[in-house]
Amino acid sequence: MYTTFNELTEAQTSIMRFFDDWVHKNETPLSRVRIIANFDKIIDKATVIYSLNVLLRKGYIRRMYHSSNKTYYVMLRRVI
Repeated sequence: MYTTFNELTEAQTSIMRFFDDWVHKNETPLSRVRIIANFDKIIDKATVIYSLNVLLRKGYIRRMYHSSNKTYYVMLRRVI
């Protein structure tokens, strides 16, 4: 499913673009640690975590847990 960026903030849009690139290059779930590390110089850590929670609530991504108790995310909706 595709959607426009109208309902997303700039931080959420950046995260979703990062998701899209990651999924097409690596074809694996994206870890929360990697997302935070990618945006640590651009976006405050608290804003990244808040944005991830909003994207979860809006149905753009889904949370999954690995056996090592690490949090990963899977993209459900693609943005254009």
